[in-house]
Amino acid sequence: MKAFLNILFLSIFLCIDGAIRKDPKYKWSNPNKIKVFIDKDANYFRFEKVKNKLIKEKGINVLKSNHKCYSDHIGAKPFKEANEIFIHEKCKDSGIIVQSLILQVLGLENEHNRIDRDKFVRIITDNINKNDLLTYFKKDSKKTAETYGTNYDYGSALHGYFESFTSNNGKTIQVKGDHALYYSKMIGQREVIGFNEYKLVNKHYCDKKCVSSSKNKKKDSSIPKCHNDGYPNPNKCVECLCPFPYTSRDCSSFHISNGQGCPEKKSSFHISNGQGCPEKKLIAFDAQKLISFSKIGNCYTMIEAKDSKKTIHIRVSYISFNHIKFCSREKDNFLEVQYKKDKTLMGLCFCVGTLIDGEHNIYSEGNKVMLIYRGVNYYNKVDIYYNQHIVYNLQK
Repeated sequence: MKAFLNILFLSIFLCIDGAIRKDPKYKWSNPNKIKVFIDKDANYFRFEKVKNKLIKEKGINVLKSNHKCYSDHIGAKPFKEANEIFIHEKCKDSGIIVQSLILQVLGLENEHNRIDRDKFVRIITDNINKNDLLTYFKKDSKKTAETYGTNYDYGSALHGYFESFTSNNGKTIQVKGDHALYYSKMIGQREVIGFNEYKLVNKHYCDKKCVSSSKNKKKDSSIPKCHNDGYPNPNKCVECLCPFPYTSRDCSSFHISNGQGCPEKKSSFHISNGQGCPEKKLIAFDAQKLISFSKIGNCYTMIEAKDSKKTIHIRVSYISFNHIKFCSREKDNFLEVQYKKDKTLMGLCFCVGTLIDGEHNIYSEGNKVMLIYRGVNYYNKVDIYYNQHIVYNLQK
């Protein structure tokens, strides 16, 4: 009960992928004070301040549903009328699904409906009912939605899975481009809210809170320069909000590895020299080298090209995990390869029992790659070969 209460406070009462509706009539006028009524039968959280269902009043009613979990409108309703979130038994214990519904109420569109979606996925219209096609697969336009400079994220919690709203058990969303075999296992994950999903809401509602002011130079100097694609926290402008796994006040460091045998020394880059995790930072040369992750632990390793003008070639040669249907970084066992320049995006994730294609090659967009490993069993293991690569390969 308390956990869900915290979710609602975090998502609504504080300023917090896809795109967000930009028409002012769909924007909440006061995002820090949205009235909420929650049906007791929804059975997971409620507030005493609003005891009655909201009628002819802006706010959110959270109600019990007998068939599915959904929100009835994206963004605030244009007239004096409450939005409604419907909670079914199958989702009432999922904090991520609840948060995603709240994000939709705040204006976030589905990721697979972004303006640029056709570069990344193909919508298979023959397998979708006409009404569902118009309701759930209508592509955004520049007039109706704003991306605030964010990029398409296959790991978004608002992305449909490959059979979303299928009318005949056929695929409705097909991933395009490089690494499609593995990205197709990621779309539809409901384990973690993406960094850009919160960023979109922050940009939409709170973008001016941390803007430098020439009238207050002392305050201006306290706003940090955020590294690794972080941005100032609108609730505490002296700190940055950081994409995973980056941390610290300015996002210049990343999480500490805690593989078996790894001492937990707190530093900008933690050296993981114990069993299970490789070193915290590795330099890639022209010749290939092998690194291995194994057994139980959470490991973070950054690989940087010796020549800053070169990229990184990653060859994933062996994986031993429990097979998982939907893959994301919050799963029990996974490997995430963050190879893109945009660090706000979820990296390419592997949660399969064995590699689908025998081995898998990845070329970075820049001169750095972050590797993230989680093992929960003694037999979990990943082998990776890495080296610096001569030509930039600007994958999308």
